[in-house]
Amino acid sequence: MQRNGDALQYVADSNQTAEVCLAAVQRNGDALQYVADSNQTAEVCLAAVQRNGDALQYVKRAAFEAAKIVLVEGVKYALNKVA
Repeated sequence: MQRNGDALQYVADSNQTAEVCLAAVQRNGDALQYVADSNQTAEVCLAAVQRNGDALQYVKRAAFEAAKIVLVEGVKYALNKVA
């Protein structure tokens, strides 16, 4: 996966690990489309979108909701630090 993130499409969902998925999307954000739902964590989605903003279209709803919660909590934390 470290050479070609698109290779993830050939890995069965049951054989995908969080580490493999993260490595794939760090190499190619569009590889997010091949990440199993169970591995679409906020961390994996964020890495994919940071690599390629167009990968946002592949974020599943559950991962999107989790990412929103993380973002909101992060903003609250940052605002409390400033205040």
